[in-house]
Parts: sequence; C-alpha cells; structure tokens
Amino acid sequence: MADRGRCEARGKGLLCAQGIEVHGRWWQLKGWLELQNDPRLKDWMKEQLIGWRNKILSAEEEQRVLRERIEALAPAILPKGVGT
Repeated sequence: MADRGRCEARGKGLLCAQGIEVHGRWWQLKGWLELQNDPRLKDWMKEQLIGWRNKILSAEEEQRVLRERIEALAPAILPKGVGT
C-alpha cells in the first residue's frame, strides 16, 4: 500500500510540477486517456508515468486477489459489528 501511494503521489507531483492539473486518479482509464490528449504531456513524462501506472495497477490487482481470498475464508456468520 505504501509503495502504491508513493507511485500515485510521484505521478501527481510530476504532473503538477509541469503545470498539468489532474483531478481524481490519474492512472485509471478515464484520467489516463485525458492525460494522453494533453499537449503539455511530453514523452519523458509519459515514460515515468507509465512505469508508476504499471506499478499501481499491479498492486491493485494483487490487492483484489488477496481481498477475494480473505472474503472466501471468512465465516458465513460474522460477529455483530464485523463486516467481511
């Protein structure tokens, strides 16, 4: 989670430093497509962002798989006040 957060912050920081304002999650499909159409996005920036984006997406997939495994192992009846 910490590594993912660093990648998110590095990408946003790079974009901000170059005058590109992003709202929300820049690495998700909608934000990523918007960035690709921004004329201020240079090739050297894109290289950095692609690396960080790949790390973020990889971490998200790993977390999704782990969540599914944990939820599958949870007992059917949970104590009151405890969710999956």
